[in-house]
Amino acid sequence: MQDEIRPEPYCGEIILEDSDFLRRLPILLDPRQRLIFEALVHISDCIAASFFTMHQTATLAARMEGALPTLHRAQISNAAWSIIDDFYAIKKLIELINQETIGPETAKLLGYLEPSAKIRNGMDHLDTSIGRNSPGNLLKSKGSRRAVFGSVSFFHIDSSDLDNNDIKLRWISISAGPLGGKNKFPFTFPVGEKLAAPIDRFQLSAFNYDVDISNCIALYRDWLRITSKMAEAEIRLMLEEKHPNDVDRLINEIAPSNVIHVVKFDYKGPGATSDMEKAEPPGPAPSKSS
Repeated sequence: MQDEIRPEPYCGEIILEDSDFLRRLPILLDPRQRLIFEALVHISDCIAASFFTMHQTATLAARMEGALPTLHRAQISNAAWSIIDDFYAIKKLIELINQETIGPETAKLLGYLEPSAKIRNGMDHLDTSIGRNSPGNLLKSKGSRRAVFGSVSFFHIDSSDLDNNDIKLRWISISAGPLGGKNKFPFTFPVGEKLAAPIDRFQLSAFNYDVDISNCIALYRDWLRITSKMAEAEIRLMLEEKHPNDVDRLINEIAPSNVIHVVKFDYKGPGATSDMEKAEPPGPAPSKSS
């Protein structure tokens, strides 16, 4: 995969706009398809939120030359691992959609996501990775030992150097704990690649696997946007065949989304217990949709 053309870098933007079809699925959609698509969209938002945290912390780390406070080190590690969980869920959901045929773009995305499944599997089987009776790959590594939660690395470009041909590039790796032995760092120089300044090429390394977080997000962004357009085209075609005179109405009948329930009640202290017990339970909160 190193020789492939890299997708347009992901810079923290919303992956799907509010106007995209997968955010306004018609009510008539098959419930199984709806659940899968809704999950894929929600995951895209979770990834964007975690990436924002990771990017902010990485910017601080670059500014402080690696002298990052303890909670900030945990913050970037936690955000990266959250994205790994999201990648694992994406892989499982895509496999549900494409059980019979998988196109080249989907296959490429799944290939990039595969290491995240292996890392997730390593965390799910810590008893064999560092178990007392059956030491696994973390303890058997010769000459080096990584922390259980691995490390997060990225490249930093000084924005003041962008207009120069001789750009100064820094690679920063933040470990999730002490290292041991002769440490080997998963460093790949981005020769000929387009980088997004000032921070790019996030990578999580753990359990002897490396996940190219930035490229995975970029590929998922492109795949999800294409999937949204294809899903809309397929559903429109189906409606034109079955309900040719009612396509626009049916495709615009949308279930409420982004619903937040707020329940308000008065509480006047311990003396109000008996009154509260006699009170009628609050009715369903009105739904607000966007």
